[in-house]
Amino acid sequence: MSDPAASEGAATHGRGPVFTEKTFYLEEFYGKSLLFALVPPSGERLTELDALARTLRELRRNQTRCIVIASAAAMPRVIRRLGRMAPRGEIPAFNPARGLRTRPYPPDSTIAQIWQRLRAGAIVTANVTDGDAADLVVFARELASRLRVFKLILLERGGGLTGPDDNRLPFVEIKRLRRALANERVPLRRAIVRAARLAIEDGVASVNLCAPRDVYDEIFSFIGAGTLFTEHQYGDVRPV
Repeated sequence: MSDPAASEGAATHGRGPVFTEKTFYLEEFYGKSLLFALVPPSGERLTELDALARTLRELRRNQTRCIVIASAAAMPRVIRRLGRMAPRGEIPAFNPARGLRTRPYPPDSTIAQIWQRLRAGAIVTANVTDGDAADLVVFARELASRLRVFKLILLERGGGLTGPDDNRLPFVEIKRLRRALANERVPLRRAIVRAARLAIEDGVASVNLCAPRDVYDEIFSFIGAGTLFTEHQYGDVRPV
């Protein structure tokens, strides 16, 4: 008679795949594009980039295309933390205020540069030369829409939204944003939520808001560590 414990151990050690939450999300992200935007001053501390580097390492192995945009002040630390994963060559720099009142925005030249670099490697980094956080949020939202990325991840030190009871809101449907905004008084945070709504309306499947240190847990687990914005209800639990 076989030992059930031994059989279970064999499955764990290579005879069969072990399904995890991360496995589910890696399958969901396979072959898709994700845009990570470090909202200033996020990224200006080297230690808060550890989770982002770990996340990008997993996604690169998964053949997921990743675009990382950050302020000029944060980008040197981003490149240092990415190490060998960092793309080679000059980092493209974009001024988010340029062309803001015209269409297409970002201009075609920006989109062409990003796509050219995505064909060369799975990870692309880009500088945003204007240090204004609200401008970067608008640029990230518009860039995500024009690139038709699968997911936009906004990394802001304040993390996800909280409700009136100060508990984190892990999921928010865009039709319920007005209620979710009731507890937000900071103009930048309100601008981030508006950007999430507009990105989804433009065709981005979902938007995540979390602190940089929480990004790995946010995108590789169901309950996450920030707030996930979706057009429709994200999950439904029923008795089996």
